[in-house]
Amino acid sequence: MQVTKRQLTSKQLLLISAGGLIISLVLHVLAVLKIYNSALVLIITLTGGILFVWFEAGGQIKKFQKEGATSASWRTAAALCPAWLKYLTIFFIFYAVFNFTANVETQPSDGYLNFNISWARMKIISGFWMAFYMYGIAAGYVSLKREEEGYN
Repeated sequence: MQVTKRQLTSKQLLLISAGGLIISLVLHVLAVLKIYNSALVLIITLTGGILFVWFEAGGQIKKFQKEGATSASWRTAAALCPAWLKYLTIFFIFYAVFNFTANVETQPSDGYLNFNISWARMKIISGFWMAFYMYGIAAGYVSLKREEEGYN
């Protein structure tokens, strides 16, 4: 019995990534302003979503890499996307790292499985959500444009 791997289309990847980016951006702003602290189910869904988008985006980009290429898929995506999208993606990645260093908590917590998400933790998590979903947008855009140009 042969198992077939189901992969999203470029448009589906773009839509899921754009939706995730918008939701994470809104939640990040709300966390920064301390207006709303998200429900745990939404946090788990968005965190799982970045893993899904990351794997799918990598699969989309690998279609356009040369056989035996050793470069990472994000480098291929950066090389193939327009400059504005490349720099926007780089901005979100650097913002996630900066946001992490600015908001990391150094006090001891209540254990390894503490699901009490503080404002600082919410800001950190949502910063990484934005970076991963932006990578998904870049990969989906590149994949869509390459498909329109006739590359498969």
